[in-house]
Amino acid sequence: MVSVTRLLRCAPSAQSSSSRASVSAVDRSSMFSALCLTEFAAKTKQIAMNYINYETAIVERFKVKLIGWTFSWLVSPSEIGTVDDIRTLRNALKTGVCKWICLSKQELAAHVEEGG
Repeated sequence: MVSVTRLLRCAPSAQSSSSRASVSAVDRSSMFSALCLTEFAAKTKQIAMNYINYETAIVERFKVKLIGWTFSWLVSPSEIGTVDDIRTLRNALKTGVCKWICLSKQELAAHVEEGG
């Protein structure tokens, strides 16, 4: 089982250490996401990823969503059949193509209304 915190550690940080941008220069949504994900990671150190009930156990409960998943549907990486598919997912996580985002109240409401 893959922990949510482990997946979060795979995502690139919101701002590189070499970049010293001022708060006014940082996009507000990026700041919100970075703060939200930091808060999420701090609260969820012991929570395991729930692939079967992802929509309710992860998205609705923690108000976060995984975007950019490279496989046909959200499954445990152990269920992805080929090495190439695993490498594609790993690369997407490392480059930030696949990442966790925080949902606003409106986004969460729309997500729930759509049925996940």
